[in-house]
Amino acid sequence: MNTRQTVFKAAAVSFILLAGWVLAVPASAEIDAAKKRDIQTLMEVSGTIKGLKQFRPLMLQSYANILKAAYKNQNIPKAFWDDFLNTLITDDDLGGLIEEILPVYDRTFTHDEIRQLIATFQTPAYRKWVERMPEMMQASSEAGRQWGKRLGESGVIRQRLQALKEKYQLGEPEMDDAVDDRVPQGR
Repeated sequence: MNTRQTVFKAAAVSFILLAGWVLAVPASAEIDAAKKRDIQTLMEVSGTIKGLKQFRPLMLQSYANILKAAYKNQNIPKAFWDDFLNTLITDDDLGGLIEEILPVYDRTFTHDEIRQLIATFQTPAYRKWVERMPEMMQASSEAGRQWGKRLGESGVIRQRLQALKEKYQLGEPEMDDAVDDRVPQGR
């Protein structure tokens, strides 16, 4: 398969997956205008819209990886990548996605519940939580990594695995070296 066919096939698969996802979210009948405005407000104050905008670079990176693989022997100019990032998926495209999501909120919550959620998301405590969440997620991820490392190095996992193998009389696997390489070693 040549480069052009690879790019075309990857783009077609991506389009089909995206179209399938969008079509799986059936559009509802007309949403009451006041409720629609409140749903949009809820999506804004809850951080949903910001989250969708953060999804854009991930989609672009997927497309970029496909292109880089397809054109691996060619020098793609920086100007192409600048245009790529600014034109492939636009804010207007994300606006269309938001329009597709509105009926989900409409079906899931009453107008009164939407108003209650807006009030909740506008509290100072929630605003602080939203602002600090990236920092908290990063610190939590590092804490989890350190915890896993300490647990693995302690030999606890190896001991528990050995106890399970003995309890169920599994014996040793045929590819013991491969398994041993994946099981953390105690010190």
